[in-house]
Amino acid sequence: RRLASGGTSLMKPIAFNRTLRHLVALPILLLLILGSFLLWQIQATARAQRELDHSERITDRLQELQNLFIDQETGLRGFQLTGDPVMLAPWRAAAAPIQSRFSDLQQMLAGDPVQSAQLTQLRGQYSQWLGFADAVLHQSAAALNAAGMNRRGKAMMDAIRATVGAMQLHETNLREEQYRHARWLQRRELFSLLASFLIVGTILAFFTRHHVRAISASYLRRIAEITKRSDDLFDSQQWFQ
Repeated sequence: RRLASGGTSLMKPIAFNRTLRHLVALPILLLLILGSFLLWQIQATARAQRELDHSERITDRLQELQNLFIDQETGLRGFQLTGDPVMLAPWRAAAAPIQSRFSDLQQMLAGDPVQSAQLTQLRGQYSQWLGFADAVLHQSAAALNAAGMNRRGKAMMDAIRATVGAMQLHETNLREEQYRHARWLQRRELFSLLASFLIVGTILAFFTRHHVRAISASYLRRIAEITKRSDDLFDSQQWFQ
């Protein structure tokens, strides 16, 4: 890699150009690697945040479903107490939104077999309660407030509320675990960022220092050689004169 000339060692032009290319290419390569690594970290953190948001939406849908069940139960109970069909307005208004919430939850829980099984159970319990409600609507006024019928309806709705509560608890536990995982990812991302900059900075400093010193030394030797040749030429001219 060196060329002996005039008692000095000089860097060949090919080696000089290669060193310059290395000085330019290495930082770019390291920055690309660092950028890819940080992008992977950011994607992992974003994915954890999406999972948290997804769990929040499931919890909201479950609460909405619970409120709609209460509306239907309240409307049916009002009809039982008064026999007035007007009291069934909340019962009728909640029917379509309940089916919509069931459809939303079925899609949102597709990746969770535990919650999917509980949702299927909840559908079955609600269908049974609807059968009970339909029977109540066709009862005579004297039979509407029968104690046995009221206890049966309450037991069915209690079972529905218990299933919804179990699903909400499952989502709460899952969300807490996801939150801890998201916090860990954020800390890992920060630590990785600092460590990556430290490692890349150290590599660049060492590599640049090594090559710049080699180029500088070659440059100084070249100047010394030119100076010596100039002095020799001057001495030769003086001798000739």
